[in-house]
Amino acid sequence: MLRQVESLLLRQTSRLAAFVARNSGLDLRLSLGKSGLIVRSCPPLHAYTRKTYRMSSSRRIVWMLGIWLLILIVYTAVSLSLPRGAATLLTFGNLVQCVVPLLANAGLLLNAGTPHWRRNLFWMLIALSCTLWMFGLFQWAYYEVYQHRPLPDLYPGDVVFFLRGIPLMASLALLPHRRGGENRFRFGYLDFVLLLMWWTFFYIFSVLPWMYATPSLGQYNHNYNVVTNIQNMVVVVGFGILALQTRGTWRTVYANLPRM
Repeated sequence: MLRQVESLLLRQTSRLAAFVARNSGLDLRLSLGKSGLIVRSCPPLHAYTRKTYRMSSSRRIVWMLGIWLLILIVYTAVSLSLPRGAATLLTFGNLVQCVVPLLANAGLLLNAGTPHWRRNLFWMLIALSCTLWMFGLFQWAYYEVYQHRPLPDLYPGDVVFFLRGIPLMASLALLPHRRGGENRFRFGYLDFVLLLMWWTFFYIFSVLPWMYATPSLGQYNHNYNVVTNIQNMVVVVGFGILALQTRGTWRTVYANLPRM
């Protein structure tokens, strides 16, 4: 009988401790001792989590800066040591320009490891844009390094460089600097598909006729530049507006992202 009373008392007290923990952020631990019920208060778990995350984040930044510095030193040394116009220098330059977006992707995806889904999706969309840019550079390197010939003037793969701007525009709608309760706008898969379809149709209607229907290099380059510049202006203006509406770290992020 006495054990049943003690068990009932412990359950009721545990519920009370859980309620207090939810409202105060403390981690309360209960146990039965010889002298009665023992309550221990521990620091909240998220305090350790934040501290560990900050330490690991600082280490990642140091590693990324070290890698970037090493690549810059190697790139400068090779560029100055090899004669201009050499095939080895051309190969080295193409390989380096493929590695740069790969490292940029690594840094972007490291930022996506937070408990905030909106911020994670924001960084993943920018990483997707960087991945498309990398695929376009891989095509460039394939022609110049493997096939030893320049990229064709009327090249269908140019659309990859155009499509890389769509994830950047999609990331604008997420507003990752706001808290969940401050933003009622929901950006879904359907919105992204509609955005992708509209800009793809715009590209097909404006650029591709001068590649397939009536091939014209001059008109193709002109229309491609106009369409790409319109897209770039949308991205720059969008991030510029967000930079003016924010303060601190997010202002720095929004101000530097259009440089991609």
